[in-house]
Amino acid sequence: MLFDHEKGRMTCDQLIADLMTKKNRENTYPFMECNYRNIVLVGRTRTGKSTISCMIKNPFHISERPSIFSNTREITFNRIMTKHQENAHFFTIVDTPGLFDCVREADKRISNGKVQELLNECITKDITHIHAFAFVFSSSSGMNQEDIQSMIFFQTNYPEFKKFSMLIVSHCEEKNAEERNNVIEELFQHPAVVKCNLREYFGLGVFFTGSLRSELRNCPNLKAATNQITNILTMREQLIDFLVSREETYNIHRKHDTDLVPKVVPRRSSINTIFMIIMALIFAFLAIIFALLDKC
Repeated sequence: MLFDHEKGRMTCDQLIADLMTKKNRENTYPFMECNYRNIVLVGRTRTGKSTISCMIKNPFHISERPSIFSNTREITFNRIMTKHQENAHFFTIVDTPGLFDCVREADKRISNGKVQELLNECITKDITHIHAFAFVFSSSSGMNQEDIQSMIFFQTNYPEFKKFSMLIVSHCEEKNAEERNNVIEELFQHPAVVKCNLREYFGLGVFFTGSLRSELRNCPNLKAATNQITNILTMREQLIDFLVSREETYNIHRKHDTDLVPKVVPRRSSINTIFMIIMALIFAFLAIIFALLDKC
C-alpha cells in the first residue's frame, strides 16, 4: 500500500489505484469515452443499402441472394461499435426504404413521397446530428433512369445535404481500383448527370463497397472468396477511415451555410415612404384628369 510519506497518510489517488488493483476485475461493466458517427443510407431500391450496413459490421458477411423485390419497408437503426487504435467509435447506420419501390403487392408499395416523409421525420426527431448522407448506386445493375431520377430527387428536395453527401458504389467486390474508377467516370459522363451537375452534389466524394457473393453459400470457392474479401477489406477501411475522421455534422435544427441567405425585411419607415409616393402620384394623376375635364 502506497502512502504520502510527507504527511504520513495515503493520498486519494493512491487510494483509487489500490482499489483498482484489488477490485477492478469485479467491475463487470467498464465504460469508456466513445466517438459517435451517424450515417444515413439513401437511394434507389435494391441497390444494396442494407448489405452495406451488414458489411460494415462484419466484412465476412455473405450477401443474400438478389431479389427483384425490395425488403426494407421502414427506417431501421443499426447500432454497432468498434475499437480502433485504443479509440472506441459508436456507429448508427440508418437504413432507409428505397425510392421507386418494387413489391409483389401494389397496394403495399412505398411511394417516393412516403420515403421523403420518413426521412424528414428521421432527421428531425430521431437522428439530428448526421455525419454523412450516403447515396448508394449499384455497379452491378448499371445506370438506369431511376438512378438518375433518384439523384435528382435528393438534389432537388435536399440541396442543403450537398456538403454532407457522399456517393457509395456497391457490388464492387470483384472490381480492381481501375475498374471501380471506370464505373465512376461512366456514371458522371452520362448526359443527364452532366446536365444536372450531379457530381457536385456529392460534396464528400465517392466511395466503394462490396460483400461476399451469395453464390459462395452453395459453391464455396476459396480463390474467388479471397479475391473478394481482399477488395472488400480495402474499400471498407477507406470508407470507415473517412467516416471516423468526420467532425462536422448536419442538424436540421441548426442553420448551415446553405441556409444563411440574407432576407431583406423592409423597414416600417420605408413602407410609409413608398405609400406616400404612391398616394402623391395618384393625386397628381387625378389633378391632371380634372384639369382636362375643366377645359372640355
